[in-house]
Amino acid sequence: LVHGPPSSANSGWPQGLCFYGPTGTSPYDSLPLTVDKRSSAGYSLHMSYTLEKAQADGGDSYTILYNRPLGYGEKDSIPRHEIVAAQTYEVPFGQGRKYGSGMNRAFDLLLGGWNLDASTIFYSGRPFTPNIGSFPSTALRPDVGPGGRPDKGSGDPYATNQNGDHWIVGGLGGPFVIPANNQFGNYPINSLRGPIFINQNLGLGKKFRVTERTNFSLRADGFNVFNHTNLGDPNTDITRPQVGQ
Repeated sequence: LVHGPPSSANSGWPQGLCFYGPTGTSPYDSLPLTVDKRSSAGYSLHMSYTLEKAQADGGDSYTILYNRPLGYGEKDSIPRHEIVAAQTYEVPFGQGRKYGSGMNRAFDLLLGGWNLDASTIFYSGRPFTPNIGSFPSTALRPDVGPGGRPDKGSGDPYATNQNGDHWIVGGLGGPFVIPANNQFGNYPINSLRGPIFINQNLGLGKKFRVTERTNFSLRADGFNVFNHTNLGDPNTDITRPQVGQ
């Protein structure tokens, strides 16, 4: 932290100088696990799971100056759990496979030699922090700093039936309380979680041999085959009608 009133050599006008050093820290810890199943009976699997936690302070320089622990919390871009899985299955029917290896060429062209592929991605909800966008006129707030964070109250901050229109409860009181006059709110940074992300893709393909050296492939892919709606992060302003949407 540097303060000083140096004079400008050109104008002789005294100028203020303020510099707040970037003194934040950002630790990251994770436990990555991998499962591999080599192809057997036509089935193979590669799956990875990561348990991770990324924390930081320094996101708000004023918090560091006045109350550094108050500005420490999880980063909003890192989920706690991640799963990615890729699977391949050779349908055991057709020439050169377990069943129907003796079928004639015409039936094999139609029914034999198909492969199924599947990819799965799962992320747990991303962290976020509730905020007060409009304080009552009677509330006295600091002129600078993270003045929009509420105090932690009591009760469940999440909506009873979470959906795209209502993820967290709104209003002042209950889980979200107005901070004392001229105090920063103490609600833990990024302690709430948004919706999960899950996506399932499937593919069906077959390779056709035209000649000994020539073949072509036919493939169909379905993306998000279960039509799961992946919601974005909710509106975090607990004083707006759109809170939780």
